[in-house]
Amino acid sequence: MTAFDRHVPRRVRATFLALRSVGLSRLGRNVFANYFGSMVNAAVPLLVLPFILHALGRTMWGLVAFSTLIVTVMSLFNAGMAQSMVREFGSRWAAGDSGRLSTARLLYSYERIYWCAALGIALCVLPFSDVIVTHWLNIGEIPHKIAVGAIYCAIALFFVQLPAAIYKTVLTSLQEQVWLNGVQASFTLLKGLGGMLVATISGSVLAYLAFIVLAVLCETLTVASGAWWRMPVSRSTLGWDTREVRNTMRYSVTMSVLVILGVLTTQVDKLYVSSKLPIDQLGIYSIAYSLAMGVLQIGYPIFTAVLPRLVQIGGDQAMRRRLNGKLFKLVALIILTVGMIYAVAGRTLLALWLRDEVLANQVAKVLDWLMVSSALNTIYNVAYINWVSQAETRWLSVVNIVSFILAVSITPLSIDAFGLRGAAFALVTINLVGSLGAVLWLAQNARSTGKERL
Repeated sequence: MTAFDRHVPRRVRATFLALRSVGLSRLGRNVFANYFGSMVNAAVPLLVLPFILHALGRTMWGLVAFSTLIVTVMSLFNAGMAQSMVREFGSRWAAGDSGRLSTARLLYSYERIYWCAALGIALCVLPFSDVIVTHWLNIGEIPHKIAVGAIYCAIALFFVQLPAAIYKTVLTSLQEQVWLNGVQASFTLLKGLGGMLVATISGSVLAYLAFIVLAVLCETLTVASGAWWRMPVSRSTLGWDTREVRNTMRYSVTMSVLVILGVLTTQVDKLYVSSKLPIDQLGIYSIAYSLAMGVLQIGYPIFTAVLPRLVQIGGDQAMRRRLNGKLFKLVALIILTVGMIYAVAGRTLLALWLRDEVLANQVAKVLDWLMVSSALNTIYNVAYINWVSQAETRWLSVVNIVSFILAVSITPLSIDAFGLRGAAFALVTINLVGSLGAVLWLAQNARSTGKERL
């Protein structure tokens, strides 16, 4: 018996050994890696934001926020595709040597689909850059050429960023999330600290955006190398596989169409804000939205690690129900903890972070609602990863269609009536629909599993 065994109570010793066992398991390592990556990905942009905001000014920061929005809207091509491909790559990789060769062929084919789609979409949007600035944005005193240049940078950023999604999907499917999070965290530091330095020295929004484009290109090439390095054969020995693409495309396209509605629904508020209000108001809204999304990312590492596990569980509903029960309790604990911290110290921390009392008050009025929205979205994600793992489209269809109709109908009315807070309130209403759908599905799933056991 070791000194540890002699002096530590049996229950504490058993708990320690259980935690050590989880930490040494692949799932445990992936969860911890995902948390590390999510903390870096959420914390670095938030830490450097006040410095970039000071260097560029509120109005130019609004232009950066709109550029990010343009990239998000253009990336709707990938909405749903990446999640559904986790299922396709993961199931093939688990099937032995033949399945891993099939994975490599699928990667080769989808790699070309993603790069061609990125180029095609970029070339389609490029001619409308001037139209977007002239007829959509309220740029105020921003020079027209700078606003158009920001749109060009956004299109370039989309082109180099979209293909990274397929490589990251492969690495997630192979449960290589430790390596992937290390790479993403490194480039997040580069984009955050390097972008802050460029913005501070140059004071130019275009120089800042150009640096981000270059950094994202390097990140895409790095994850591409990592994905191919793990394949059983080199890229040069493979060719286009029509059969593999056809076998996966039907479900992937169906999921994409459904998730596009979901993603577009979450962007409707910012689209209306960018068209109805001055661009500096979009900057304020984007700060609050970034904070709320940072909080939301607390749950993402768990969902990212659990999704491949749900794919492996397949039709074992009893095991799925047990895992969902634990996941839902963990999510509830996270929401309650974050909510209490924000209620007690949120506004104080916000003022210290932004170093601007007036701006902090403006952001807080929006953030209060967006924090509620993030909590509801976290609940929704418990059911969502189950739907993805089971190729369940019926529930996803109902939730996304209803949410999209609500978003389009109530968001402009809310903004006209209450400004930025109206946009945030509309988003809360939309996410309430999603969370209710998730709870209803989980309850139905639990009842059906109980009947099977009887």
